Amino acid sequence: MPQLLSINNYYYRRGGSEAVYFEHNRLFDEAGWDVVPFSMQDPQNLPSPWSRYFVKATAEDGEGSPLGKVSRALTAIYSVEAARRTRELLALTRPDVAHAHNIYHHLSPSVL
Repeated sequence: MPQLLSINNYYYRRGGSEAVYFEHNRLFDEAGWDVVPFSMQDPQNLPSPWSRYFVKATAEDGEGSPLGKVSRALTAIYSVEAARRTRELLALTRPDVAHAHNIYHHLSPSVL
């Protein structure tokens, strides 16, 4: 069975972007693909056997100390945790295709 690593900041229906993300995953699933999601941890997330690989959620814009804001800005450019967890998932699942849907500001381009 072909496998898709499907990457998005959120793993719940937060808005239109996530509606497209989940529809995309559903279509691949119906076509016989094994869909492996990768996202941020959040209490609103849908259940997933892969959630232990999800990265720690980042604070929303405007929250936290000035040092915390600088740290979030740097993580938006490159998240060490997201890169490490993506490598772990790639080694474990060996997907045929990876699709990065909405990664900016949270997971970061480090997943690429």
